[in-house]
Amino acid sequence: MLPYLATYTGPSICVRTFTASGLNVLHTPAYTSAAFAARIDQLIRTMGPRTTLELAREEHAPAGLVAEMIREAEMSGALCRDEIQTTVGLSAGAGEGAGEVHWWNNIFEQYVWDGQD
Repeated sequence: MLPYLATYTGPSICVRTFTASGLNVLHTPAYTSAAFAARIDQLIRTMGPRTTLELAREEHAPAGLVAEMIREAEMSGALCRDEIQTTVGLSAGAGEGAGEVHWWNNIFEQYVWDGQD
């Protein structure tokens, strides 16, 4: 039945399987990999780097689903992460570093490193 779903729905509804988790979701064309990456690209260009929760708020979608879509966008080279490390706890040894991930458009994709420092 699922292979025929797009034929009988408007807008077409498709099945998407996320490779990292195996999660299967039904989605409209607005949530294809390319459409999502284009929206996130434009959002980051206008508003600067965003966290996963900020992107989920902008997409009006659950954070877990947006995290899956971001992971695939990162694997395809559309996004890159910046992990900001902070210290957890006030006393020494109270905790290890924890961080917050901000997502950026990947400007390094076409970069060729010559091996020189």
